[in-house]
Amino acid sequence: KHPEGMDRYSILLSILPQVKKPFGSEIPLPPYIGESLGFLLEPLGLAWSPTPRFDQLPPEGRHGVQYQHGQQAALFELPQPGRRALGEVLAEWRRLLETGYQYAAVDFPLDAPGVAQLSDALAEAGFFMAGFVPWRHSGRLGFRYQAVAPTRVAFDQISVHTPAARRLLGAVRRDYERNSRR
Repeated sequence: KHPEGMDRYSILLSILPQVKKPFGSEIPLPPYIGESLGFLLEPLGLAWSPTPRFDQLPPEGRHGVQYQHGQQAALFELPQPGRRALGEVLAEWRRLLETGYQYAAVDFPLDAPGVAQLSDALAEAGFFMAGFVPWRHSGRLGFRYQAVAPTRVAFDQISVHTPAARRLLGAVRRDYERNSRR
């Protein structure tokens, strides 16, 4: 039975590797992502190491966006993260909020330079962790941040069925609660 008043749903999906170590053996992550979600990498045979803080986000970058008008959602992609591209994404999200949009996602490859700075800027803008994604369905690992319009998220009514899903839901909830207050 679906909770009353729920108008948006998310589905957690998992990756079932068909080859050994589909994303390599180690990936650098900002410490708060690695510490919160590193357990999701273990079944993939992937370890994480902290990203260097001096790894700068490039000045330009490139982004794209897909609008889902019926869902009032925007899916941003940063194939080449950079400060200018990130600024454009955040400005577009603010504009979309004013026109009634309720959801945004930002996907980027984790092997890009400046991932820690990118993550910090997204968190500062109210985005929260969603989880790992196969970058463009390739052998590269990506990450998704998401944001919602000011609303109540019914975390207590979200059904999960595995211990890993419960841990993921807890990490996402903590990040949402911390970043949505900014």
